[in-house]
Amino acid sequence: MQLRIYNEGADKKMCTLRLMRPPKGTDDIIVVAVDSNGEHKISGAILRIRANGTIVRCKNVADDIGFELDSSGSVVINTEGE
Repeated sequence: MQLRIYNEGADKKMCTLRLMRPPKGTDDIIVVAVDSNGEHKISGAILRIRANGTIVRCKNVADDIGFELDSSGSVVINTEGE
């Protein structure tokens, strides 16, 4: 599977988000931010999708990625329509 993030306009600074292959021994999929060289950013893990479909927000996400974060450093998720 390939995931591409649309980047409108070259002058906007955005991190690329990629799906990371599951670590050995787990079926989890991790969404991580990477730099312009494709290297994982420090504290760039954003969320984890477990094999059972549960979505887990990672804590201590780097604030320079550009997401709104809560007090534990997790990405704020709003329900549709908020």
